[in-house]
Amino acid sequence: MGKRTVLNVWLAIALLVLVWVVWQEPGHATKPAAVKLTALVPATIGKIVIGNRSGAITLVKQGAEWELVEPVTIAANPARIENLLQVAQAESVSRFAAAGLDLAKFGLSAPAVRLRLNDTELLFGAVAPVDQRRYVKVGDTVHLIADNYMYDLGAAAAAYVSRDLVPHGKNIVALELPDMKLSRGAKGEWVATPAAQGVSQDALQRRIDEWRDAQALQVAPYDRRPEQGAVVIQLDGGQAPLRYGIIARRPELILARPEIGMQFHLAAEQAERLLETTNPAPAAAAKKN
Repeated sequence: MGKRTVLNVWLAIALLVLVWVVWQEPGHATKPAAVKLTALVPATIGKIVIGNRSGAITLVKQGAEWELVEPVTIAANPARIENLLQVAQAESVSRFAAAGLDLAKFGLSAPAVRLRLNDTELLFGAVAPVDQRRYVKVGDTVHLIADNYMYDLGAAAAAYVSRDLVPHGKNIVALELPDMKLSRGAKGEWVATPAAQGVSQDALQRRIDEWRDAQALQVAPYDRRPEQGAVVIQLDGGQAPLRYGIIARRPELILARPEIGMQFHLAAEQAERLLETTNPAPAAAAKKN
């Protein structure tokens, strides 16, 4: 082995040693795993109970779908549920034992929100004045987490209602509008009553599809305005018909379900596609998520 080769080997060894030394410096130590707010895995959560200023809200997983069961029973908004499930795995930035503390100083003696995920209770208190992180008590520990969750946790029950006008996966078998009823004929075709002259089968099918795919922009508590008409939707499976009272068309279309105390707000331009009995134009609206 020549002198140059030996020199190159020693230089390579020296370089490896230098890299190892640098890597062992404190700044290059392996970062410890983040501490999570709870040990719960979101996929294993099957029940969510929220207590906030609006009252009690209970959500239960039924198979693959979530349902709001308190204060009313109706399909739940999946986007809101997903946000709630992420709370379980929120990063605990810092934490300390709750024993011996004056919990009132942290807003935890009368928490703004009580959240129960399965059997684990989380109490949401005040925001720390220095870093604007939220105090959350879980068991005997007070955690500080990023304040990203109170928008959903502080919402009223209406925010957790699915925005779908027709439940996901259900098909319409009859549709009664203020001026026309659509039902299946002997050959499976759509029949309009009274007969709609010049309205094609494709147009009638589009009307059905519009209702099947329609989503509200917002769900709000029912404000008890007088009705201007009603829509009745018969679904497959033999369940009770859905009835929507039309309480406004402008500046937005508002459809109410008084029996559950909710109303569904849609864009005004959807009124023509959903309610008018003339040949409906093909929809440009996005399909359900």
